[in-house]
Amino acid sequence: MKILLFVSLLFILLGVPGIRECNMKKRMMALVFSIIGSVGIAFAQTGQYALIGGLQQLLFRGLGLILFCCILSRVCKKNDIQNLDALNGLGRFAPYTYMWLVLLAVFLIGVPGTGTFTGILYTQMGYMYGYVGIIGIVGQIANVVGMIVVCLVVLPILKEGFLSGEKALLTDEGEKQLKRIKGLSKGWHVLTAVVVLTLSVLSIYHNAWSSVVTRIINALM
Repeated sequence: MKILLFVSLLFILLGVPGIRECNMKKRMMALVFSIIGSVGIAFAQTGQYALIGGLQQLLFRGLGLILFCCILSRVCKKNDIQNLDALNGLGRFAPYTYMWLVLLAVFLIGVPGTGTFTGILYTQMGYMYGYVGIIGIVGQIANVVGMIVVCLVVLPILKEGFLSGEKALLTDEGEKQLKRIKGLSKGWHVLTAVVVLTLSVLSIYHNAWSSVVTRIINALM
């Protein structure tokens, strides 16, 4: 348990450089590290708090992370984007794509009302009530730090996408043309809508979902 706790904390710390990273691939990798570490912090406990908190985060953050990274990778590939500031104008020219990124970020960060927040809360309670001494303190701090790191890695992406400064490109004729960012295709929009709707419904009925998880845990234990 102690080994998993400190390994998870190490993963969160590996995500810290992503806060100031401009390269999109490195920033997304930092996001992956920080979320893996945050979920690991939950599973580093023993008992129901650990499993409920871990499974809640694994579901909501796991699906959110996969889709968030897939959408960003798709947008970056279609528009030949490598750096963070090149996302400028995404919200203006591809508003629906930007909307999905914002909604998925809500689940990644763990805004109150989401299943992610419930998982983070259970994890925090597990370390508060189940452990005394250094392990409990480290677990509580790591849980909060993980949420903060994810927030600081994700929010600059949304900030750049929201900005709409005009960036011009030179055409073959030498004229300046406004750069327009291409968004997702219809298929991607449908897939994202289904995932976001599912996560939203599960978040609204989080008590029922927690009850199901608790029954599964009791059956296994």
